[in-house]
Order: sequence, then structure tokens, then C-alpha cells
Amino acid sequence: MVEQYPFKVLVLGPSPRRVTNYLKLMSITKSQAILLLFTFLLIGFIIGQMFTFYFNSAKTIPVHEVRATQYKYISPLLRVDILNDENPKSISLKNKLEDYIKKSIDQKKAIKISIYFKNPALNRRIYINEKEKYTPASIMKLITLIAFLKQAETDQNLLSKQLAFNKTSNSCPS
Repeated sequence: MVEQYPFKVLVLGPSPRRVTNYLKLMSITKSQAILLLFTFLLIGFIIGQMFTFYFNSAKTIPVHEVRATQYKYISPLLRVDILNDENPKSISLKNKLEDYIKKSIDQKKAIKISIYFKNPALNRRIYINEKEKYTPASIMKLITLIAFLKQAETDQNLLSKQLAFNKTSNSCPS
């Protein structure tokens, strides 16, 4: 016994009988209709491939993803760094900086120079001699300078004060 369901099945699209009647009105045989359908599918496929090629052939920017590693099952994305910025303005700035570095080293004003420039608003970075190694003492002076300038933002007279440094003592007077 065939089970009856209390609902009707709704079929979207024309019924096969209507398609056959429509093809008879257009005086197209079934094989011509299949050929026409195949032709439209082929044209659609070709156009789709052209769009895919066009949009995927855009120049991709090499990036470095920085992820948190302290979790066991996830590694959330913290930031994405652009490795080689090929923006014309960035290239122009990088070329000028490289020329200045070369000139400074040739004139014996410096032994080695490295630059890391970051524009956080545009997420643009410029690296010059980023692999160069420096002694930590040189870097510690910069950290001290940054802390001093940060304190000078709140105390306007700090930069005009004279500080004495006693070589036998390990601390600066306040």
C-alpha cells in the first residue's frame, strides 16, 4: 500500500510537458535544444573563467601573519604585516633613505644604519638592513631616551634641566 502524505510537492520551474510544447512552438528539436543548452553553459563557463583569471591575477601582497601560540587548540591572528611594500610613495621614500644611508656611510658619519619605518594608519612598512645585528647597549640607550621623552610630555621643564651623572654611583639624581 502506497503511503499518502498530507501535503503536495511543489516543483519549481516548468514541467517537462510545457518545455516540450514550448520547443514545438519554436520549431526546435530536442537535440537542438540540448545543443543550445550546452552552448549557453559553455559560454557561461568561459566567462566565469575569464572573471576568475582577471580577479585572481591581481598582484598579491606578501604578508606575514603573527599568531598567538600560547593556546593548545587555537592560534588566533594578532596582526598581519606587509613584507614588501610596493606602493610608489613607499618605494620613493625607501630609495631616498637608502641613498642617504649610503652617503652617510661613505662620509664616515656612521658605520652601519638600519631603519624600520611603520605607518600604522596605512599598514605600510619600510625595512632597510633589517637583518643587521647591534649590541644591546645601543638599543638600551634608545629605550631610555623614549622613556625620558615620554616623561617630558607631561613635564615641560624636564628637557631644560641639567642632570649630573656621578661615575661612582649607579643611579642618576632626581
